[in-house]
Amino acid sequence: MAIVVRELLNARSLDTHNATGTRRWIVYDDTGQGVILPAARFAAAQHGIVWGSPHPDAPEIVSNAPSFDQAGQVVYVTSNYVVPELNYPSRPVDPLAPDFMSLSTTYSVERVDIEAFVVKSTKMSDGAGGVIEKVYWEAAPRKPMPDKRLVVHTLRLSGTFTGAATPEQWIATRTTIERQAQHLHKFGDNYYLFEPRQINQERAANGTDPARFRIEYAWISDPGIEHDNSWTASAGDQPLLRGDGRIFYPVYDDTYVIPPWTNVWTGPTGSSPENAPAIIFRDAFPKDDDGWQTLPGMGG
Repeated sequence: MAIVVRELLNARSLDTHNATGTRRWIVYDDTGQGVILPAARFAAAQHGIVWGSPHPDAPEIVSNAPSFDQAGQVVYVTSNYVVPELNYPSRPVDPLAPDFMSLSTTYSVERVDIEAFVVKSTKMSDGAGGVIEKVYWEAAPRKPMPDKRLVVHTLRLSGTFTGAATPEQWIATRTTIERQAQHLHKFGDNYYLFEPRQINQERAANGTDPARFRIEYAWISDPGIEHDNSWTASAGDQPLLRGDGRIFYPVYDDTYVIPPWTNVWTGPTGSSPENAPAIIFRDAFPKDDDGWQTLPGMGG
């Protein structure tokens, strides 16, 4: 089966006075099996019949939204042309178009508790008739933090990515996307966690075009957790612990308790409970600043 897109030249018109024009095509299967709309849309786009394409006889006027009309086993495509500066219609939202892209943003709230420690003391004999006071650290109930709002930006793409027509190439395309999962990508000054949401391979109605994909990507922002500036007391020589002089919490710096995309680890310092807990901040995910550019449809 081969889908043919042929212009009906006797239907081509050009009004130079009003700067408008019309072109018409017929889309059919040369074996007589018939063509349905999704396949016709895809074939037309492959021939440059898309929103914004110039008229061949007057490039100063461009196509608005091509219309598709099923007529039995064939599809007729009509495109009107206008001057962009004077009468350029809004681009139609067509998720079936090969160059379709949409961006949506959603919000969610995450509740986070952090480790807390209490300083205690006990008195004991010094073995010589006197009394000494021992100070030691002990875990306290975890401290609930103010809720932080996560922002999820979801990008949906539809397109044809050449070279993915075989199962091996399809696996390679999928692997390229999965390799970036759970990596931090940098946009502007901020890092966003990349999550592939879905990858769908779409075939034309005749089942002979395996190179078209519908892909959904998501990037999540993390605002981090800012600390209460009333925590001014440091725990001796441990600047990463602040509190009210009795109960202490780990803080990263003067701004954050936990910065964006960071995990905090707490543990003992040595074997003595007299030592303040060790505080270590680690990146929660690996960073690949420009990794998004390797994704199909994003430059890859």
